[in-house]
Amino acid sequence: MEALKGSPWLAGFIGGLVLCVATTINLGYKKGRVTGMSGIFNGLINPISSWKDSTFIWKSSFFAGLLFSSSLTLYSGSPYAFFDRNLKQSLWTLGFSGLLVGLGTKLSNGCTSGHGVCGLPRFSLRSLAAVMTFMATGVITATLFPASQSITSSASSFEPRQYSNVFLGSSVAILLSNLAIVKGVSPSSSSISEILVSFGVGSIFGLGLLLSGMSRQSKVLSFLTLNSNWDPSLMFVMGGAVLGNLITFNLLIPQNKPPQNNTITKSFILGAALFGVGWGLSGVCPGPSMLALPYYFPTLMLSFIPMMAIGQYIASYIQ
Repeated sequence: MEALKGSPWLAGFIGGLVLCVATTINLGYKKGRVTGMSGIFNGLINPISSWKDSTFIWKSSFFAGLLFSSSLTLYSGSPYAFFDRNLKQSLWTLGFSGLLVGLGTKLSNGCTSGHGVCGLPRFSLRSLAAVMTFMATGVITATLFPASQSITSSASSFEPRQYSNVFLGSSVAILLSNLAIVKGVSPSSSSISEILVSFGVGSIFGLGLLLSGMSRQSKVLSFLTLNSNWDPSLMFVMGGAVLGNLITFNLLIPQNKPPQNNTITKSFILGAALFGVGWGLSGVCPGPSMLALPYYFPTLMLSFIPMMAIGQYIASYIQ
């Protein structure tokens, strides 16, 4: 890890390759399942509907794995090697950002993971349009409104290491609960293995975010803000993930690629643009926000997370 600190581009590329491993396992194991973090979040906040379409168990297991990976960092000697000490916006800004991210990702059916990491390698025109749109609005917003990044959240006194056992135990509890539920409802080896694989994929995906620097809000904002301190290293994250998935998605498991939908509507582009604005305001998107819960639990639960849920609910209503 020390060697990667001096080579942010290398850390980004390796992190991207780890994301490639996670998304490839998910795609191959379940024959076409896309690892879209905004979709996983939507399944968690709509447990009844996701239970009906048989996705709640795997999505909650994936979330448990994500939580597990970030919780483990709390036991390291330098827990803030992967996260900033505090989020750098007020609760109001984080909440507004979360609202735009939720609204945008639901309208455009994806975020950086679903459209970027998983969509571009499949040569999806919709994903290409989404990525170009949210990258443009994200860069414009972060560059034009840097003042929104200078206020430390009022919930910043939280000390995560005091609750390390709570978060680690919660991730394991979710895993065990899902195993118990499946054992009572459908005690097949395939159902149990799906939970374990989803937990493992979530853990690997979380590791990729940690290694790449996507878990650090300041790094994301340094990438999105065009100024003299611009940090381009996060381009290597997408590069590693997309290049890896170009091979695995299209050569190793082409029969498992999900069907393409190339319909691009005005609401789709609007959603991608809104997501970019929200992302540019805070530097936070669905995956890293869930990964960061052990570090910023009060702040995120008082602002970004509930407002992202509200945004997705609103988008579902108007679609």
